[in-house]
Amino acid sequence: MEPKLRKSDRAEVLKRCCFRVKCFIETDAGFNPTPSKTDLAHHHPCTIALRNFGNKPSDKENDVLIEIAKDGKKLSLLQLEKLYQDWLFQMHDRYDEEIDCGEDQPTFVIGPSHKKELGVSADVLRIHKAFQRKGITWKAGQKIKILKGACRGFHKNNIFATLEFIILEGWQGDSGGEARIICRPLHVPAESGCRLTFDKGCACVEIRDSKSLPISVIDAGKCLAVDNTEWENQILKHQEKTTPSSIDILDAEQCQELDIKGVLPQDVDAGHEPPEEITAV
Repeated sequence: MEPKLRKSDRAEVLKRCCFRVKCFIETDAGFNPTPSKTDLAHHHPCTIALRNFGNKPSDKENDVLIEIAKDGKKLSLLQLEKLYQDWLFQMHDRYDEEIDCGEDQPTFVIGPSHKKELGVSADVLRIHKAFQRKGITWKAGQKIKILKGACRGFHKNNIFATLEFIILEGWQGDSGGEARIICRPLHVPAESGCRLTFDKGCACVEIRDSKSLPISVIDAGKCLAVDNTEWENQILKHQEKTTPSSIDILDAEQCQELDIKGVLPQDVDAGHEPPEEITAV
């Protein structure tokens, strides 16, 4: 059911909330759902009528009569839509906590490129380095752990990362803006992380090899602060994975081909001084 309101702050909130709602239909699946129990028979007239509910009925729906009622009282489609919208706003006021500003002065990015990679849709972004969520302050440079299954792209393992930026959509006070955090995974070097640059007074943000996550990962407890001890342990584990298991010393022929010095002599007499440098790979 699409909201049909004029463009306003209230309409923008309603439109955004509608995308969060999913409809589940009970088909007597029981405690052991199987395709035979949950298949809604896509070509059945009742299924078609339910899928097109709220729109003009088609020829296939002539034999299907839909009645809407609440507490035993019949409702029209307009009354149902009004109840649905009121319920959305109640849930929004009760559970949604929107971020309107950060703890520091924002940097404005107008007309950002790479919106898809950043996970945003607005034409105005506010870039912060600190913000507060449910009484906890999060700052750029902070070490965090993103738990497995936190959001799309984080399904295999826990990811350790460094918080880089907080992105808020729209101007301060605008309704409907989403918030995202930008973080750099531990294995990504600092020079390959998200970068905020300025050209003739205009700011530009490039995510590069960093990751953009919705602010909901913090609300769901899927993003946790990490202390120095745990972070250092993760660095050691990463180094163990990337450190070579063996070192091969180059012989004279290989050094000659590469035009480098530092050959380790094969036959060494007593009193022979070793070379100052040894070339190895």
